[in-house]
Amino acid sequence: MQLSIEVINYLKIAGLTTALILGVLLSIYLARVISRWITQLFINLEINLAVKGGKEGKKRTPEQMKKLRRRITRRTSQRLYPALNKILQIMFIFIVLLIVVQVFLEFFNLSLTMEMGVGRYSFTLALIIKFVVALVVGYFFIQVLLSPLLESLISLLFLLAAPREKLLGVKRRVYKNLIAVTKLFFSILVIYLSLKHILGTENIPFWGIFDRIAIFVMIIAGTYMVVEMIAELLALTYLSPEKMDVHTAQAIGKFAKIAIFLIGLMVALVAIGLNPLAVATSLGLIGFALAFGLQDTVANLAAGIQIAIDKPFKIGDRIRVTYMGRDTWGDVVDIGLRSTKIVTPEGEYITIPNMIVAKEQVWNYSRPDKRLAETLEIGISYGSDWRLAEKLILEILNEIPLVLKTPRPLVWMKEFGEFSVNLEVRYWIPDARDKYAIRSEVLKRIKDAFDSAGVEIPFPYRTVVFKRELPKESRLGEEYRSPLVLPSLGWQEVAISPGPGEIKILEGPLLAATSSPEAARASAPYIVTLAKNLGRKLTVLYVMKEAHPGERQKGSQALKEFRRLAEREGVWVETLLEEAGKIPVELKILEVVKETTPSLVVMGYLYTPTEKSESGIVTRLMSLLDVPVMLIPVIFEEEEEE
Repeated sequence: MQLSIEVINYLKIAGLTTALILGVLLSIYLARVISRWITQLFINLEINLAVKGGKEGKKRTPEQMKKLRRRITRRTSQRLYPALNKILQIMFIFIVLLIVVQVFLEFFNLSLTMEMGVGRYSFTLALIIKFVVALVVGYFFIQVLLSPLLESLISLLFLLAAPREKLLGVKRRVYKNLIAVTKLFFSILVIYLSLKHILGTENIPFWGIFDRIAIFVMIIAGTYMVVEMIAELLALTYLSPEKMDVHTAQAIGKFAKIAIFLIGLMVALVAIGLNPLAVATSLGLIGFALAFGLQDTVANLAAGIQIAIDKPFKIGDRIRVTYMGRDTWGDVVDIGLRSTKIVTPEGEYITIPNMIVAKEQVWNYSRPDKRLAETLEIGISYGSDWRLAEKLILEILNEIPLVLKTPRPLVWMKEFGEFSVNLEVRYWIPDARDKYAIRSEVLKRIKDAFDSAGVEIPFPYRTVVFKRELPKESRLGEEYRSPLVLPSLGWQEVAISPGPGEIKILEGPLLAATSSPEAARASAPYIVTLAKNLGRKLTVLYVMKEAHPGERQKGSQALKEFRRLAEREGVWVETLLEEAGKIPVELKILEVVKETTPSLVVMGYLYTPTEKSESGIVTRLMSLLDVPVMLIPVIFEEEEEE
């Protein structure tokens, strides 16, 4: 019994429908299996690299290993598996559709043609579907799969190349810089391959121009991706595990970016058909012209790279350099590729070209030791007793707390001058930044002691002078307060009474102010120890930037840590939790300072790139306060992500 043609066609359609449904179900199943397998492969690789990349000598307990595996598994599964599963499902379903359509056309002996304007163009349905499939798959690959896959690859690469702590910010910065240009690269690549290998170049007008432009853009985009990765990896090789030298890393990274990008530009120009010799010659001439016209700038950049590599000083060091015909003192506040910026003790902000810094001699008074030997020359008259003068000077130096007792102060008789016996005095101070303040205190005390003991400090004798006896008693009168500015501690006041004066620190509690829970926890042990050593009461202020339960909980935990440490060390402590409201944090701290009248404001200063707001608050607060401010530099290690 023969079946009719209509029945056969119905059977064919039913079979194709069944095949389509089974193919879709099989596609979904295969996509899940393959996605799980690839995701598990990435999870195992990342766990192995994380274990090998930990701190040297650090052993994880079984519980810590369990938490590590659970955290990496959850993070990778949430980011990679959904995207991978979706793109594989789409790819397999489109393949099934393509097969079913091809079988459908063969079963029914169909051939589709269409007329377009002038001329006759024949496109099979399979060709159109191939092109659409290529574009759709490429689009979903870029939008859905590329982002999590690129982030996972960056994490694995950094763990493999530089297994160090504090790389989270670097990986995020690299991912942010790479994702946009990577999407552009693959978008052009998908369109280029789809047009070239599916539609054919003979059917596309102006293909030669489009071909060159596409190749040029893809090479430049690929070069940018390589530049970002290599520059960061090169920079990381100059980061010490103990302390991250950010300025050296930035200088190395910028130099590597310029060099690699120039190489990529040359390759792109050669790839689109230009003569390599002509390209090299043109780039050389352009570089020569720029170097000749900007020779000072180029010299400063070269000197900046040399400073970044040699590291003769760092930010915060006090240096002396000959600039504009005079010795310039100051604290380094910024080291750039073109210039170095310092602030003098007088508050002058000076920008010195790196070419000058590299060429002239630089005195660094902060390395390897911040101590400084100060030398004074003091003349006494020939009629005065030099032994008494030496005794008075040594007693004064031993009484001043800011003069070190080791090495011991020394007094030499230097020479017989025209009108005086010149004594050379040498003593050591703990911080070079306090040089002028301590010298002033020493000279004041020597002058008072010499006047009281009858030791004469002569002036040049050029004519006959009728001398009179120096007064034995001080004529100062009632006590007054002489200002004293110590760059390392801030503003102090010195009580001057008849006779040698003595530095008296203002009375009052210590105020520890912060708005960052990380800075509070990291600096709490040092602040409590400081209060204990000084014998002062401690007031701890935490200012909430925003009024919500999470911020209040963080502040309460930080204050709880201060109370715990203070109780252990036997320090009286008062904790305050305040809300900044609509005013800046530093103004809120200033209000509390006026209410509590502390003798010293102590703040923990984090050396991390993520605490720019905290450092800005510290800088502005120091300009507003008229009480000493002490910054405790701490390095905060980020907690492991749960």
